[in-house]
Amino acid sequence: GLSVAIAANAEESLAMAAELRPVAITLDILMPGIDGWAILGQLKSNPSTRMIPVVVISVVDNLHRGLVLGATDYLVKPISREALLQSLEATGVPIRRVAGLRVLLAGEGNGELDSIEMFLRQAGCEVQRNQALTPDVLSGRSPPDLVLVNLPPNPAAAIESIHAFQRETQPLPVPVLAIVGTVESPESAWRSDLASLALSDALTPERLVRVVRQAVDAGHDDQGLWHSETGLPSALGLRAHLRSLIQRAEREFKRIALICVKTPLPRTRVTEPWPRLLRAHLRTEDYVAIAGEDILALTIYGASDAGGPHFVQRFASLVQTTLGVSVTESRQFTYPDDGRTADELLGCVRTWAAAIGGGS
Repeated sequence: GLSVAIAANAEESLAMAAELRPVAITLDILMPGIDGWAILGQLKSNPSTRMIPVVVISVVDNLHRGLVLGATDYLVKPISREALLQSLEATGVPIRRVAGLRVLLAGEGNGELDSIEMFLRQAGCEVQRNQALTPDVLSGRSPPDLVLVNLPPNPAAAIESIHAFQRETQPLPVPVLAIVGTVESPESAWRSDLASLALSDALTPERLVRVVRQAVDAGHDDQGLWHSETGLPSALGLRAHLRSLIQRAEREFKRIALICVKTPLPRTRVTEPWPRLLRAHLRTEDYVAIAGEDILALTIYGASDAGGPHFVQRFASLVQTTLGVSVTESRQFTYPDDGRTADELLGCVRTWAAAIGGGS
């Protein structure tokens, strides 16, 4: 979901940084001519670029020097795609990922739908296929986060089926995207309140991911993927992360700790994004998010039972000392003991928050 600009050398990188003002910069140390250390120093000394987060990615293992010169994070090659995305997210960059989302693909099966399903699964989505779009597909304990409808060639049949679906499920509990030949196709005009997805975009993985993420975010206007005041993932982002993490834990027979603290969250945008303040004190795989009104949560993958009290105490102390806010209550929830799904775990958090006077 991000646009990428590539600079081939030091001079070009400095000029592009000043002109584009990107949300983040990834920087190698070993470069022709001026090396990465000099570039980092110039970026941080220039008033127009010094506030841009810089993630160093290099074979040179010198974390201390990188942080002293102003790098937000320092990754030593080789690195995984996941490590890079987590590092960028930790700086407050809104990566539009879809891992953990449940997507229903409705319509007659064909090779194109098979490709779309494969792209979504590769991006970490849970995908369900159904030939017909009927209200019962939205029932059950785990309804989809998004419905993708492949329209048949006959527009009249599409109109009838979608209208019937809308009559029986108003208001729509989840976003619905209609896959059409092109966004200007005649079959996309029959219902202006349903968004359309051009087939060419659906068959391009990066575009598909971007549109799916945007559609889900738009369907949750009151709780987008990101908490704008702190820069942390919202409760919606936490739910998607937990779903993905639980899938992994089921395969690897691991436990997950969800540490929650009650703390006053800012009502206006903070000067320094909280992910940037917390990053230096957390492991790469640790994930901090907003779990509810004045509730902050940390997920720890592979946590042991013995470490429970230590995790809670350490996170509460970290929040107070690093973010400068008070902590009045704290609690640990554990997968699978307190819940075997993301919704069950977050339900426990909501119950606890209500009991101590926090909202959801």
